[in-house]
Amino acid sequence: MGSIPPHTPYSILVCLFVKDFPKIVENFDKANLGDESYRDVKTRVMDFLFEIENKYKDKLVLFVGVDWERKGGPELYDAFSKTKDRHPDAKLIIVGCSPDIKDPRVEIVGRIPVTQTAAYYRRSSFFCMPTKREPFGVVFVEAMLN
Repeated sequence: MGSIPPHTPYSILVCLFVKDFPKIVENFDKANLGDESYRDVKTRVMDFLFEIENKYKDKLVLFVGVDWERKGGPELYDAFSKTKDRHPDAKLIIVGCSPDIKDPRVEIVGRIPVTQTAAYYRRSSFFCMPTKREPFGVVFVEAMLN
């Protein structure tokens, strides 16, 4: 397979998936885009990439669900609690229910109006829902939209 030019959209996606952010910046700097519209695209993409990079640094894991047990909440918390040594700055945000968890790394928001959930999706680094059974999965659609 031939090499892909460093400034193609495909190479940008590949870099995003492997979290190779510095290469994206380097490739954009090396690319001779010339045209004003391309410079505008470059600026927008760079702003977006910097936003993504900072979002993952926050290590905010989001759970959204009213039924803590059926949605896999206990399993999520069990897995999250095992990250304490490697990621002491990670935080779990629980929206929609109020499980009895006493952990300084867990923020329990509880039930809120649906209109307020978008802010939590945007703020989080990761959405995690290890659900055991999901009739339709509206929460997955909401997460993808945000």
